[in-house]
Amino acid sequence: KNNIKGERQKSNQSLSDVSSLLRIRRDYLKAIENGSLDSIPGTTYAIGFIKSYSNYLGIDPEGFVYLSLGDRLAENSAQDVD
Repeated sequence: KNNIKGERQKSNQSLSDVSSLLRIRRDYLKAIENGSLDSIPGTTYAIGFIKSYSNYLGIDPEGFVYLSLGDRLAENSAQDVD
């Protein structure tokens, strides 16, 4: 379950605060929290943003990347084989 929004709220930080600190667009952070990652262009960028955000909040970044992007990573792996 995606608990990154709850972790941010527990730390009393707004999306705008985190966005400024991590230099990741607020819209992308919101997409990560909502699990709507299609709005983040490029899987590589999405992985980097998720890792930065989850690391900042003290959440295991690797586990969260796979939890968040599992389908997208599987699609890319299948395309790489071609």
